[in-house]
Order: sequence, then structure tokens, then C-alpha cells
Amino acid sequence: MSHRFLKLTVGVFMVGAGVAFSPAANLAGQALTRTVHVAVTDKAGTTVTDMRADEFELKYAGKAAPITDVKIATTPVRVALIIADRGAGIFQAGTLNFVNALLGKGEFSITSVVTQPERFADYSGDVSVLKPAVIQLQRRNSNQGGAQLVDAILAAAKEVKKEGFRPSIVVMRAGGEAPTSTRSETVREEIRKSGAVLYAISRTGTQSMGGGQSATTAPTAASVSRDNAESEIREGQLTLGTILGEGSRESGGRHVQTVAPSIKDLVEQIASEIGNRYEITYTIPQAGRPNDKLEVSTKRKDVTVLAPIRVPN
Repeated sequence: MSHRFLKLTVGVFMVGAGVAFSPAANLAGQALTRTVHVAVTDKAGTTVTDMRADEFELKYAGKAAPITDVKIATTPVRVALIIADRGAGIFQAGTLNFVNALLGKGEFSITSVVTQPERFADYSGDVSVLKPAVIQLQRRNSNQGGAQLVDAILAAAKEVKKEGFRPSIVVMRAGGEAPTSTRSETVREEIRKSGAVLYAISRTGTQSMGGGQSATTAPTAASVSRDNAESEIREGQLTLGTILGEGSRESGGRHVQTVAPSIKDLVEQIASEIGNRYEITYTIPQAGRPNDKLEVSTKRKDVTVLAPIRVPN
């Protein structure tokens, strides 16, 4: 591997509040205190780190909620990296760039999805654990069975949450996923409950769906079987697309489709957005429901706020 290996410095983790809300009790009508983590970017995609509290506005369940504090979060990150590259090794350098950008600020797991998800590294901030996992992401045996990416994302959402960490899921995919019976709502709800922010990078032009049966050709058992299989693939792609698109937006992340041969700048932007999120503390009069809407906006011009739109657990 021609790329430099992971840095050998690992910072000391600071334990702080999680992504959800603080345990303030709602006694005798006392207001509840909650926190939400958001990223702010400018037109160039650069992370903005000089926002003031009075530049943010927040609504909870459609009503303005007082903001009591705004600061860059110091809570360590916990990132589930899911690499679905069809065994081509095309995201090895991108994974290295991403981990290096956040090294010393938390812990990472690395999962390869060629067919079934395969864990290359459990959650760790230790270079001796992460370096061999990145090396394994070189070109390896591919399988035409299709990647079970939806299952990998669902599994990550169920395990990424941990007290004292800010959870994130980062997906890098090259297409060719297998059909799935899992509903997008199921995966998106697990992401919401975890409080994780979802980011996804898709290499475009890699997914071949195949053609359907000709209208002038009489159906055969083989053609019917092929059409059914293609229908399942299209349905699975729709499910995955909804998870990556709506799921990332709902969580305060984003889904980027790119044809660029290098994703170095892109993964470093995403790492910056994850590592430099604002922790906004706000109050609400009483406990709400999980589906209550959360809206975070800013008065500052020419910047974009990336924030979850539904309240995590």
C-alpha cells in the first residue's frame, strides 16, 4: 500500500454527554434539558466552526425552544465504517484518509461488505487494531452474489450507540447490492433510536440493473425467474436508496454520489463535519414523543446546517 499508514498518536478521550438528552427530571413542570449535535458548512463545503449561540434558531414539535448553550462538542466520536466495494479495494485510501482525520478523537469499527458483512476491526482507537483492518481493504476476492449492505447498516445502527460517545455511521459503496426484505423504515428507525448521524458515499455508474424481458418475446420459466430476480433487485435498490438518502438527511448527515476517482477531499470533509459538530443545549416544557420534529436553522447567510429532523431516544 503506497499510502502512509495511520498516525501513531492517539489522544485521551473525554467523556461527555451523549447525542440524546440529559437526564434532567421533569418534576412539577420543570423544563427538560436536551442536547443535539449539528454541523454547519459554507458554500464550499468547508466546516464552519465560529458560530455563535444567537445565530442558531431551534424549534421542537413546531414551537420555538430556548437555546441555553452552544459549543463545539468535545465528546469523542464512535464511527461504524461500512465499506461495500465489491472486493475491488477502491475505498482503501479513502478509509485511511477518514480514520487519520479523526484519529485520537474517538473509536472506529471497520466492516467489509463484499457479500455478507465481515468485521475487520471492532471499535477501537488503537492504531495496532485499525492499521491491519485498513490493509485488508485492498483488492480481495469478489463475489457476484451481491452485497448485503442494508443488513450491515441495520446491524451498525443497533450497536453504534454507547454512553459518552457521539455515534456515526459512514458508508462507502460501489453498488451491486443484494435484494433485501428489510424495510427502509425499520433501518431508519434504528438509526434514529441510536442517535447516530449517517453519511454515505456512492460511486456512480457502477450499478448495472440489467434489461427486462422484450415485449415481443414469449415468457419462459427462465425469463420469468430472471424478471422476478430483477424486480427484487430494483425493490432492494429502492430500499437502500431511501435509507441512504432519507436516512442520512433525517439524521443530520448526507449522501454524496460521485464519479471522482479519488474521494480524499470528500472523506476529509465528512470527517470534519463529524468531528466539529456543535453541541446545542435547549429546553422544552415537557417530555415529547420520538417522532416530534426538530428543526435547527441559522440566521447567518450562505451556510447550511446539518441537523437531525427527528428526536433520538
